[in-house]
Amino acid sequence: MNNSLPGKYSLLTVIVNRSKAQRVLNYAKVIGIKRYTSLMGHGTVPNAILKMLELGDINKEVLLFVISAAQEKEMLDAFNTKFSFEKRNTGIIFSVSLSSCLGITHKAPPHTDLPAENKSGIVGIFTVVDKGMGEEIIAISNEDACFGGTIMPAHGSADHSHKIFTLSVQAEKETVLMLVPAGKVASVRNKLMDNHNFKKANSGIFFTFDVNAFYGLAKNTSDGTEVKSEETGPQYDAIWAVVPSGKDVAVIESAEKGGSTGGTIFHARGSHVVEHGFFLSALEPEKELVMLIAKREDAEAISHSINEDLRLDDPGTGVLFVFPIGNPTGLFVK
Repeated sequence: MNNSLPGKYSLLTVIVNRSKAQRVLNYAKVIGIKRYTSLMGHGTVPNAILKMLELGDINKEVLLFVISAAQEKEMLDAFNTKFSFEKRNTGIIFSVSLSSCLGITHKAPPHTDLPAENKSGIVGIFTVVDKGMGEEIIAISNEDACFGGTIMPAHGSADHSHKIFTLSVQAEKETVLMLVPAGKVASVRNKLMDNHNFKKANSGIFFTFDVNAFYGLAKNTSDGTEVKSEETGPQYDAIWAVVPSGKDVAVIESAEKGGSTGGTIFHARGSHVVEHGFFLSALEPEKELVMLIAKREDAEAISHSINEDLRLDDPGTGVLFVFPIGNPTGLFVK
């Protein structure tokens, strides 16, 4: 089982217009990043005139790279130098510390300089809602300090009780990714709770995560406010498993053996790099990204179950990574 030490790996996320994604991927290979996962989505521009002209939605691609934490700053700076994310409307790049990682064949060098608290002043907000609700989530958030967001289609894992003639019924979902100033998180969360009751059964999921560093947000986006956790109950982790297409059901079933109660599934594409002597061939097979939310004390058992059943230590079978989240709302606990 290829467990990593806390902070040994980081998740680098790049959000760009779809026409620019291949250039980003090509450059990632140049600087030594050989594997990626790509999710399709669309961004929103918080501008009433553009919305009226139906120009508010922009096709986006969300690129996920798992890298060594020791290389995080180097990689962030390299991407920013190449693509000038600090310029308006060029894209966004940010990093998140991973607490564990499975299925990575190249071990990261030791890295123990972990951030004790969020110093970037930016927090990620992630929501899962029914299809068609993503725009409303962003509109509500934009009232207080969100600068648009990225909406990605997904579907929920079928519950065993929701079957018709043995066929699983999987509800279509939309996931919304937003980055907001740390000092505005509570206000955004309260507005979303008031307008979209995540505490009601099957209404959706809301959680936050710390951002280590970023490029591509408006100047003075960060207000310098440190993130203070208001939680006194159980702590939670997000588990993301990237597996070959068709393996999502196996991930869900394996996770349930470890104590999970369901997940959210994204259709994706990814690279599988094969090296033969001096030749390097990169394939882009269809992938599924399965997102699970679990109590921290259950996350290791769930990860272990998925790793054992899907043999993630074997090349090309998938990768799984875990990171801590805050303010989880809308979770169903058995």
